[in-house]
Amino acid sequence: MSLARLTEDLSADDLTALEAAITALVAGTSEVVMTSGRFSWIAFRPITTGSNQHDTGAQGDSR
Repeated sequence: MSLARLTEDLSADDLTALEAAITALVAGTSEVVMTSGRFSWIAFRPITTGSNQHDTGAQGDSR
C-alpha cells in the first residue's frame, strides 16, 4: 500500500498516532524493533466495551 493511499484511508486521529509512532521510532524511544533494516507496522483497533459505540473494524484491521 502506498503512503498516499494509507494517509487517505486513515482518520485524522489515526494519522496523528501513526506520526507519533514514527517520531518515537526515529528518536529511538519506540517499542518498535528494527531488524536487518526491515520493519513491519501492525495496528490493532481496541475493542470498545461497556458503551454504545460499535467497533467498525475487524480485529486486526489496520484501516
